[in-house]
Amino acid sequence: MTINLQESSQQIVVSIDGMSVAFSQHASQKFDCDRIRACVQYFEELDVDIKIALFMPAYIENEDFRKEMKSRSNLDLHLVTGMRPKSPRDDKYTLGETVLSDGFFVSNDKRMHEHSNNKLVDRAWISSRRIGFRFGKGPVFIPGFPEQWHKVCAELRSPRDGN
Repeated sequence: MTINLQESSQQIVVSIDGMSVAFSQHASQKFDCDRIRACVQYFEELDVDIKIALFMPAYIENEDFRKEMKSRSNLDLHLVTGMRPKSPRDDKYTLGETVLSDGFFVSNDKRMHEHSNNKLVDRAWISSRRIGFRFGKGPVFIPGFPEQWHKVCAELRSPRDGN
Protein backbone atom coordinates (compact mmCIF):
# COMPACT_ATOMS: atom_id res chain seq x y z
CA MET A 1 0.00 0.00 0.00
CA THR A 2 1.33 3.43 -0.93
CA ILE A 3 0.28 6.43 1.11
CA ASN A 4 0.90 9.91 -0.22
CA LEU A 5 1.70 12.34 2.57
CA GLN A 6 1.81 15.24 0.10
CA GLU A 7 -1.96 15.56 -0.44
CA SER A 8 -3.17 19.01 -1.42
CA SER A 9 -4.36 21.17 1.46
CA GLN A 10 -7.32 22.01 -0.77
CA GLN A 11 -8.36 18.36 -0.95
CA ILE A 12 -10.25 16.15 1.49
CA VAL A 13 -9.29 12.48 1.61
CA VAL A 14 -12.22 10.16 2.23
CA SER A 15 -11.38 6.54 3.03
CA ILE A 16 -14.17 4.05 2.45
CA ASP A 17 -14.46 0.89 4.53
CA GLY A 18 -15.71 -1.24 1.64
CA MET A 19 -17.00 -4.09 3.80
CA SER A 20 -19.04 -1.72 5.95
CA VAL A 21 -20.53 0.06 2.95
CA ALA A 22 -21.14 -3.00 0.76
CA PHE A 23 -22.42 -5.40 3.39
CA SER A 24 -26.13 -5.97 3.02
CA GLN A 25 -27.48 -8.31 5.67
CA HIS A 26 -30.86 -8.90 4.05
CA ALA A 27 -29.69 -9.24 0.44
CA SER A 28 -28.97 -12.50 -1.36
CA GLN A 29 -25.56 -11.11 -2.29
CA LYS A 30 -23.93 -10.05 1.00
CA PHE A 31 -21.30 -7.84 -0.70
CA ASP A 32 -23.27 -5.37 -2.82
CA CYS A 33 -21.04 -3.45 -5.25
CA ASP A 34 -23.93 -1.10 -6.10
CA ARG A 35 -23.78 0.29 -2.59
CA ILE A 36 -20.10 1.19 -3.05
CA ARG A 37 -20.90 2.75 -6.43
CA ALA A 38 -23.60 4.91 -4.80
CA CYS A 39 -21.19 5.99 -2.04
CA VAL A 40 -18.37 6.83 -4.45
CA GLN A 41 -20.72 8.69 -6.77
CA TYR A 42 -22.07 10.74 -3.87
CA PHE A 43 -18.59 11.99 -2.94
CA GLU A 44 -17.63 12.58 -6.58
CA GLU A 45 -20.61 14.89 -7.02
CA LEU A 46 -19.89 17.10 -3.99
CA ASP A 47 -18.70 20.66 -4.54
CA VAL A 48 -15.39 19.94 -2.77
CA ASP A 49 -12.16 18.43 -4.12
CA ILE A 50 -12.16 14.89 -2.73
CA LYS A 51 -9.68 12.04 -3.12
CA ILE A 52 -11.20 8.64 -2.34
CA ALA A 53 -9.35 5.64 -0.94
CA LEU A 54 -11.47 2.49 -1.20
CA PHE A 55 -10.43 -0.48 0.94
CA MET A 56 -12.09 -3.79 0.15
CA PRO A 57 -11.24 -7.48 0.56
CA ALA A 58 -9.13 -8.97 -2.21
CA TYR A 59 -11.36 -12.04 -2.23
CA ILE A 60 -14.15 -10.02 -3.87
CA GLU A 61 -13.25 -11.06 -7.40
CA ASN A 62 -15.68 -8.98 -9.44
CA GLU A 63 -13.24 -7.95 -12.21
CA ASP A 64 -15.70 -5.57 -13.88
CA PHE A 65 -16.21 -3.74 -10.59
CA ARG A 66 -12.45 -3.60 -9.92
CA LYS A 67 -11.78 -2.18 -13.40
CA GLU A 68 -14.54 0.39 -12.94
CA MET A 69 -13.10 1.56 -9.62
CA LYS A 70 -9.53 1.64 -10.97
CA SER A 71 -10.67 3.78 -13.91
CA ARG A 72 -11.92 6.59 -11.65
CA SER A 73 -9.34 9.36 -11.58
CA ASN A 74 -10.08 10.48 -8.01
CA LEU A 75 -10.09 6.98 -6.47
CA ASP A 76 -7.35 4.68 -5.22
CA LEU A 77 -8.47 1.05 -4.90
CA HIS A 78 -6.76 -0.95 -2.16
CA LEU A 79 -7.40 -4.71 -2.16
CA VAL A 80 -6.82 -6.04 1.33
CA THR A 81 -5.43 -9.57 1.51
CA GLY A 82 -5.55 -12.02 4.38
CA MET A 83 -9.14 -11.20 5.29
CA ARG A 84 -11.10 -13.68 7.41
CA PRO A 85 -14.66 -13.33 8.73
CA LYS A 86 -14.83 -10.46 11.23
CA SER A 87 -11.22 -9.54 10.47
CA PRO A 88 -10.35 -5.91 11.36
CA ARG A 89 -7.53 -5.73 8.79
CA ASP A 90 -9.43 -3.51 6.32
CA ASP A 91 -10.60 -1.31 9.20
CA LYS A 92 -7.00 -0.76 10.28
CA TYR A 93 -5.96 0.26 6.76
CA THR A 94 -8.97 2.57 6.44
CA LEU A 95 -8.20 4.19 9.77
CA GLY A 96 -4.48 4.43 8.97
CA GLU A 97 -5.16 6.31 5.73
CA THR A 98 -7.52 8.64 7.60
CA VAL A 99 -4.92 9.44 10.24
CA LEU A 100 -2.08 9.96 7.74
CA SER A 101 -4.17 12.19 5.47
CA ASP A 102 -6.02 13.98 8.29
CA GLY A 103 -9.12 12.98 6.37
CA PHE A 104 -12.41 11.24 7.00
CA PHE A 105 -13.66 7.67 6.73
CA VAL A 106 -16.97 6.14 5.74
CA SER A 107 -18.06 3.32 8.03
CA ASN A 108 -20.89 2.36 10.32
CA ASP A 109 -18.36 0.79 12.68
CA LYS A 110 -18.70 2.90 15.83
CA ARG A 111 -15.92 0.90 17.49
CA MET A 112 -13.20 1.86 15.01
CA HIS A 113 -11.21 3.37 17.90
CA GLU A 114 -10.44 -0.19 19.02
CA HIS A 115 -8.19 -0.59 15.96
CA SER A 116 -5.95 2.34 16.86
CA ASN A 117 -2.84 1.55 18.84
CA ASN A 118 -1.74 5.18 18.58
CA LYS A 119 -2.24 7.05 21.85
CA LEU A 120 -2.14 10.38 19.97
CA VAL A 121 -5.27 9.38 18.04
CA ASP A 122 -8.01 9.12 20.61
CA ARG A 123 -11.60 7.96 20.47
CA ALA A 124 -12.95 11.51 20.15
CA TRP A 125 -10.74 12.28 17.13
CA ILE A 126 -11.80 9.07 15.42
CA SER A 127 -15.47 9.83 16.10
CA SER A 128 -15.01 13.33 14.66
CA ARG A 129 -13.76 11.76 11.41
CA ARG A 130 -16.34 8.98 10.94
CA ILE A 131 -19.02 9.48 8.31
CA GLY A 132 -21.87 7.15 9.18
CA PHE A 133 -24.47 6.30 6.55
CA ARG A 134 -27.64 4.55 5.54
CA PHE A 135 -29.14 3.68 2.19
CA GLY A 136 -32.42 4.65 0.62
CA LYS A 137 -33.96 2.72 -2.27
CA GLY A 138 -31.96 2.52 -5.42
CA PRO A 139 -29.56 2.32 -3.50
CA VAL A 140 -29.19 5.96 -2.55
CA PHE A 141 -26.28 6.77 -0.23
CA ILE A 142 -27.31 9.00 2.70
CA PRO A 143 -24.33 10.14 4.81
CA GLY A 144 -24.30 11.31 8.40
CA PHE A 145 -21.47 13.85 8.50
CA PRO A 146 -19.67 14.71 11.74
CA GLU A 147 -19.38 18.38 12.72
CA GLN A 148 -15.68 18.36 11.75
CA TRP A 149 -16.65 17.68 8.12
CA HIS A 150 -18.62 20.91 7.94
CA LYS A 151 -15.76 22.89 9.50
CA VAL A 152 -13.22 21.52 7.01
CA CYS A 153 -15.52 22.17 4.04
CA ALA A 154 -16.17 25.74 5.22
CA GLU A 155 -12.42 26.37 5.51
CA LEU A 156 -11.82 25.06 1.98
CA ARG A 157 -14.56 27.28 0.57
CA SER A 158 -13.43 30.46 2.35
CA PRO A 159 -10.91 32.81 0.71
CA ARG A 160 -7.38 32.41 1.98
CA ASP A 161 -4.80 35.12 2.55
CA GLY A 162 -1.92 32.92 1.44
CA ASN A 163 -0.39 32.48 4.92
